[in-house]
Amino acid sequence: MGAKSVVLVGHRGEPNGFKNYYLKMEPLLEELNQLLELKVTYVDRPCSMKAMTLLSDPEPGSVFLMENLKFYPAEYGRDPEPKEKPKDETEENPTQDPAVEEIQSRGRSKEMCL
Repeated sequence: MGAKSVVLVGHRGEPNGFKNYYLKMEPLLEELNQLLELKVTYVDRPCSMKAMTLLSDPEPGSVFLMENLKFYPAEYGRDPEPKEKPKDETEENPTQDPAVEEIQSRGRSKEMCL
């Protein structure tokens, strides 16, 4: 039995954890569509709720191209928020993003997707 879908993930260049238009994966989309003779779906934000929904139950034979993972500071082993602000006892805790909960349940850190 073959794969239900294919997810193309890559590193391109050295953006040092910052988004750089010239290192985006999106320009590869048209060429991939032609080479594979399939419609490749581009996922601009790999750790968004939209991405989690798309990838949780993909259509058979679907192909996804994820944005350059080197745009995320966690790829360099850095905390995306270097200084944590002190928690205020009176401040309400915001509800956690379900996508982050899903990632954490699979053993990946929240920082991977920030």
